Amino acid sequence: SEFQLLGSYFYSKPEIDKKLLIEFSGSVERSSEILNAFLTCYDGIEKSGWHLSAIDNLSHELVKEKGFKPKEAFMTLRVALTGQTTTPPIFDISALLGKDAVIDRIKDSLNEL
Repeated sequence: SEFQLLGSYFYSKPEIDKKLLIEFSGSVERSSEILNAFLTCYDGIEKSGWHLSAIDNLSHELVKEKGFKPKEAFMTLRVALTGQTTTPPIFDISALLGKDAVIDRIKDSLNEL
């Protein structure tokens, strides 16, 4: 009975709460830095290569390379993609949404900031 409420982001773009978007990073600037880094990283993935293991590996490499704390980076991304803080694994969601939807949602979240 809660599927529609808990999984609505699979079917439509979520409403993004700016406060929630910066909750884990601590600032607008840090959230922007994180989301821009993911945007650049994901934009470089070919559509044919958009699959769970690639997204997961590249995301973890990005976090390490940029010196982001995993929680701040992945929770900021989770909110940007779903509008929520509690979801299934974020890379599973990213793989299911597809590259275009992920890129669009990151851009929309950056516009919210």
